[in-house]
Amino acid sequence: MKFFFQRNETDSEIRIELKTASFYLLVAMIVGWMAISFILQSNEAGSVFLPILIGFMMLRFLL
Repeated sequence: MKFFFQRNETDSEIRIELKTASFYLLVAMIVGWMAISFILQSNEAGSVFLPILIGFMMLRFLL
């Protein structure tokens, strides 16, 4: 997946470039979840957002 990493192969080397955009998106999602859950005191919105956050974290770390 080119959003998470990019792999380039030549005859002499294999280069794997990790993308930082997915990490920044993950940090923004965590901050958003914390803002919804703790600052706004909205448990319903936080409970909807949390599975999306966990799914993205699993997708990022497994791929």
